[in-house]
Amino acid sequence: ADIENVTSIKQKSTNESHVPSSVQADTLFNFTRDLDWLLSTLKNQSLSPRYNIEDIRYLKIKKVPHIAFPMKCFCDINLHRLNEHLAWYGYYGIAFRKAWGMLNKIQPVHYMNPESPLITDFSRAFNDAVAQNPSDEIGMQLLDHMLHELMYFKPYQGLMCKPGQKTRQQKCFSDESEW
Repeated sequence: ADIENVTSIKQKSTNESHVPSSVQADTLFNFTRDLDWLLSTLKNQSLSPRYNIEDIRYLKIKKVPHIAFPMKCFCDINLHRLNEHLAWYGYYGIAFRKAWGMLNKIQPVHYMNPESPLITDFSRAFNDAVAQNPSDEIGMQLLDHMLHELMYFKPYQGLMCKPGQKTRQQKCFSDESEW
């Protein structure tokens, strides 16, 4: 029975409907600076999320300049382009087939231009959703949806502290190719 389960899982992870990218890697990588974190992932067979504070001032959401979500970040950067990414995030990593990630509902990040009409519309809708009566079921569904969308938004560029440093640097977040 165990061999049948492994075969079934393998067949699912090599999903025939997955179309590999001709530009990005067909692999999802997760890197860390701390070997113990990678070893813990392997030992526990668990991809534990961590909270990361995101600057969302570009969204112009009233009274909310920052937000933190539990996340586990992956990237689909081709091997020949990984050096810059490794310098920021660390040289210890684990990789998975992108088909596996898609079957496990991993979603690419949407890099947003803060000046776009999409952000203007999102900001207006989000602020309206927050202003809704908490007992209004439709208002709460809208707010839940907006918060879910927000988890996958990141500005195209911004300031970021390189791990282990105190000064923030300009960074093109789109280069991270995050999932």
